[in-house]
Amino acid sequence: MIKRLNAILALLLVSVTLTGVLCIPASADQQLRVTASWLRLRSGPGTGYSILTKVKQGSLVTVLASKTDKHWYYVRTAKGKTGWMAKKYLTTPDEAKPASKKASSVAVAKRKVNFRTGPSKKYDVIKLLPAGQSMVVVGKTGAWYQVVIGKQTGYVMKSHVNLK
Repeated sequence: MIKRLNAILALLLVSVTLTGVLCIPASADQQLRVTASWLRLRSGPGTGYSILTKVKQGSLVTVLASKTDKHWYYVRTAKGKTGWMAKKYLTTPDEAKPASKKASSVAVAKRKVNFRTGPSKKYDVIKLLPAGQSMVVVGKTGAWYQVVIGKQTGYVMKSHVNLK
């Protein structure tokens, strides 16, 4: 227990020293899944920091600490690299499992619809799809379909498309 507490305190000290940001340790080994096509692992908690590597959609990362404003997590990738990732592109593994590449059906946009990086309105819009746009449905998450258009994967609201 004392070793773990010392490790957490050391992590806080290093984080504050290197980034000037107070961090809160995350709960033990919390894992999150990447929802963006490729998510950048950065040297600090912000887009102004250098990119250390990119992590592919569906990959799991372990949260080590979070910035106090909770927009960034300090994480460890499956390959052991540590750095910062934007919270809005990470979700719990149960919330957005990587979808199978087998098409379950084809959907067509009823009207203009936002094509997003993740399964909620909090995720960034990749592009606006026109009415009549066809897409392949590869997964479902709540009120959202995970779809593929060309080589791009994203999410659309179920209520905005018709299944064929």
